[in-house]
Amino acid sequence: MSSIIEAPPALQQSHELRTVLLAYRSQFAKQSGRHPANVLTIKLIDAISEQRPKTIFDLIRMKGIGVDRAELIGEDILTILRQYESSGFSGITVDWTLTTSPLPEEPFDLQTELLVTALKAYRYEMAKQIERPAYHVFTNQTMREIAKQKPTTLDELLEINGIGPRKLEDFGEGILEVVEKSIKVATKTL
Repeated sequence: MSSIIEAPPALQQSHELRTVLLAYRSQFAKQSGRHPANVLTIKLIDAISEQRPKTIFDLIRMKGIGVDRAELIGEDILTILRQYESSGFSGITVDWTLTTSPLPEEPFDLQTELLVTALKAYRYEMAKQIERPAYHVFTNQTMREIAKQKPTTLDELLEINGIGPRKLEDFGEGILEVVEKSIKVATKTL
């Protein structure tokens, strides 16, 4: 004789909400060119599903959200939560079109394009060494920003979005070396 064990309603609701937030994260990541974990981590999705913040300030106070992320996706998250609270799983009709435009891919001059190519090669080699996907070294968006700004010091590199203390420690010197060599080569050949 088998019996079916049903999940408590609160647990089932959290699971439904988690599913909707995961779908939102995936769609937003595709539209904005970000990695899904850079939109919302699984840990954050779980925390939002459990805590169900009511205001943008509640969101900002959650560990891992911060002001920048709240400005980027806070209103969408709150809309999803309000619709879920009022109508349940079937009542969610959020328009998931991107509200902020992704960074336009401006054409670079030849020197900058050469730097992007060198940074891609560096990222590929580092990713092989650490046995992780290339975006764990730095994202395309971060790579374009490095190429655009051409940092010459670790402090300048740290100012670039996507480079934090950990990436600076792990890859900072290598990135600066690539930037320096690429500029020297481009200056000699162009």
